[in-house]
Amino acid sequence: MGTENKSKIVVAPSLLAADFSNLEKALDYCNNSSATWLHLDIMDQQFVPNLSFGPDIVKNIRKHSKLFFDVHLMVSNPFEMIDLFINAGADGISFHIEASESRFTFPPKILINKIKRANLLCGIAIKPKTPFKIIRKYRPEIVLCNAVEDRHIDHAKGSKLVSDACFLSGLMKIETKMDGDDQWQEAWRPKLVYHFIQWKNLEPDFVVDVSGFIETKTEAIMAYSSQFYDPDSEEPETPISSKNFTDSVIYRARDLGRIIGVEYAEGFTATVNPY
Repeated sequence: MGTENKSKIVVAPSLLAADFSNLEKALDYCNNSSATWLHLDIMDQQFVPNLSFGPDIVKNIRKHSKLFFDVHLMVSNPFEMIDLFINAGADGISFHIEASESRFTFPPKILINKIKRANLLCGIAIKPKTPFKIIRKYRPEIVLCNAVEDRHIDHAKGSKLVSDACFLSGLMKIETKMDGDDQWQEAWRPKLVYHFIQWKNLEPDFVVDVSGFIETKTEAIMAYSSQFYDPDSEEPETPISSKNFTDSVIYRARDLGRIIGVEYAEGFTATVNPY
């Protein structure tokens, strides 16, 4: 088991987990925590089945928060939405490569340049089921994904989809082309696939010292007030809404920290490029 150099860790509570009948309370909680980002999932009921909220909500809460607004566009035409969220006060915008590859919008480079010209942080998101030709196109060195084994079966299945795609992308015998392109793609396999450790106590392949960030992580978790421990809640108790689960975040981090001689640590499993 090895260690990684400590780098800046960003914790971003998601507004989507808030009680929308009391956004003020949720926003105050995030503002007064150690979190520095607020994640904003924008869904249009076309690119994904769900419908969340739009730029007006973001513009209104911008007046009441100095957090970094991390906008994740899960929409069919991100080009049309970028200016709306720039004007609403976004600090960073991510769009889905699947949407930018469709005939309804512009290619990724144009979207990236549009976001960067506004001096915003730009990110690209990829769905787990996206064909691995996207991996060959963008050639990531490191990929992060769900736990290899977990209480929720969709976590493990999503993890396997990503791992398999990264492996298959490196096989020269599998030939792929991007839509509308006559040129065959070169094989590409990421050097590392890192998996989070979630519900189950899996043995990590390496751990990262997070001693300076454990309070930030805990506060970010508790920002999902509808999901985790609340002594005043009248909702049925679930495995993750118990106080025991909340405590386990701390004692797992302490135990992993013990292994490498620090106060707190976060563990990961790794899939290593076999070549």
